[in-house]
Amino acid sequence: MKTALRFVLLLVAALPCLADSVVHFDPHAQPTFESLHVPQGPPAALLSEPHDTYRLGPGDKLELELMEVADTRQISIVMPDGDLYYQTAHVHAAGLTIVELKAALEKQLETDYRDPQLSLILRSMTSQRIMVMGRVNAPGIITLDSPTTIVEAISEAGGLMIQHSGINSEELADLGHSFLVRNGEMMPVNFVKLLRDGDPSQNIYLKDGDFIYLPSSTSGRVYVLGAVNLARGVDYSEELTLVTAIGYAQGLAPRSFPQRVVIIRNTLTEPKIAVVNLKAMLNGKAIDVRLQPQDIVWVPNSPFEKVESIVGGIFNTFARTEAANEGNRAVIRSPAPVVPTIGLNAQ
Repeated sequence: MKTALRFVLLLVAALPCLADSVVHFDPHAQPTFESLHVPQGPPAALLSEPHDTYRLGPGDKLELELMEVADTRQISIVMPDGDLYYQTAHVHAAGLTIVELKAALEKQLETDYRDPQLSLILRSMTSQRIMVMGRVNAPGIITLDSPTTIVEAISEAGGLMIQHSGINSEELADLGHSFLVRNGEMMPVNFVKLLRDGDPSQNIYLKDGDFIYLPSSTSGRVYVLGAVNLARGVDYSEELTLVTAIGYAQGLAPRSFPQRVVIIRNTLTEPKIAVVNLKAMLNGKAIDVRLQPQDIVWVPNSPFEKVESIVGGIFNTFARTEAANEGNRAVIRSPAPVVPTIGLNAQ
């Protein structure tokens, strides 16, 4: 019953696209895919241990004491709103360095003490965090209490999941589709070179808010993004075609440009690109194409000249959407997919 209802809903969603047309399908038909060059490694500067001055954040714990004043030693924690309290002083500490916090507290304490000299010791750093998710043995949040590289973070997350069968062992992570997101952008890290080949030129130092995702090598999904009504990942089946995938995404958005739909195949670091005319397929003037696991389908909302000009934006949207959904899945069982709230033209 559920399967039949799902099929009916899928047809209803696709009706605006399929009206007055017959979609043709040839199981052997495939569009022409061309290799696209993308950066093969991160900037060298990211490989050096960071020496930025540490800035405080919520959860950081400090030991404070007024020098030569008895009974003033106190443990204070930066509150969730970023504020810190000590004696009669109240300072917004989030974003400050230890030196800046010391000066701000001493200035406030001048109303109660003559020439206060404050000793501050940072006892624990918990505000700087990253997330490692996917096929690792202990996925979750990791605190950056010291300079940490990708390899060190994955090791702290328990390492890659390995399936052992007799004398053979198999990686359960799809390194070709693994990625690191920083500030909403996918970083040019080749996880195959890093974790399989041991290439140190890929092993960058991590920053607060970084997200590492190592998807399953056994899960088959197709990602439908851009100008559709519900951008989402679709479970792969051998019958999945471009038109049916658009149906699972609840059809084209009102402002879409289906004449030049992008399909990205192969790994994220060695992608192959095809541009197809979905509108012609829906009108019965072109043959629908069968998709493959891990394909990324992008429906633009306006024309574009060169796919090279938008592929970076497509990858960023894919990585942000997957990161949001994976984080969502970590805390909520069977949640609704996250719909990206960014511009659909991938610029």
